[in-house]
Amino acid sequence: MLITLTILVCGAYADEIEISYDDGTPEGYGGAGSETGVAVRFTPPSYPTKIVAVKLYLFELSTDCGGGKVWVVDDDGLNETPGSSLFGPVSLGVIDSTGWLELEIPEESQITISDGEFYICRLDSIDPRDCTSIGLDDSATHADRQWFYGSGIWVPFPEPANFMIRALVVTGSVPVELVSWGSLKASM
Repeated sequence: MLITLTILVCGAYADEIEISYDDGTPEGYGGAGSETGVAVRFTPPSYPTKIVAVKLYLFELSTDCGGGKVWVVDDDGLNETPGSSLFGPVSLGVIDSTGWLELEIPEESQITISDGEFYICRLDSIDPRDCTSIGLDDSATHADRQWFYGSGIWVPFPEPANFMIRALVVTGSVPVELVSWGSLKASM
C-alpha cells in the first residue's frame, strides 16, 4: 500500500499593522494655502509590506469644499524625497466632521513595498485653512519624517510637529511551498 502525503503552505500575509509617527492627540491643525501639501515618510517594519489603507486626522473647518487629494508615492525623488506615484490621486470629497478618516485602497490597487520607504501625501488645490486641515501633533518625536510641498518642490517641514497621517500595512509573507511524501522520503 502506497500512501502519499501532500502539504501545501499557501502564500499569505500575517499581520496588519498601523504605522504611525504621531501620538494620536492633535494639538492643532495646519495648512499653508492653495496648491500646497504635506507628506509623511514611512519605513515598513519588514519586507515585503503591502499598503492596504491610509488614515488622516482632518479638521473640518467648512463643509463647502473638499478635503484635498491623497497619494501614496515612492521614495525615488531627488535625495529620496517623494517621487513617483504608486497610488492616487484620490479625492477625499467633502469632510463633514473632525477626526480620523480611513481610506481603504482597493485590493487590485494595493502596493507591495519590497525595499526602501514610501510617502503618504495630501495636497490641496484650495486653501486648507478655509476648508479642511491636517491634524498636527506637537510631540515632534519624529519631526524628521514630515515634508511640505510648495512652489512645485518637496522640502523637510521646518516646524517641530508631526502630521497626523498613518499607513495600514500587512507584513510577514509566507512563501508558497509544496512538499510531497516522495520528496521528504528522498531527503532522508
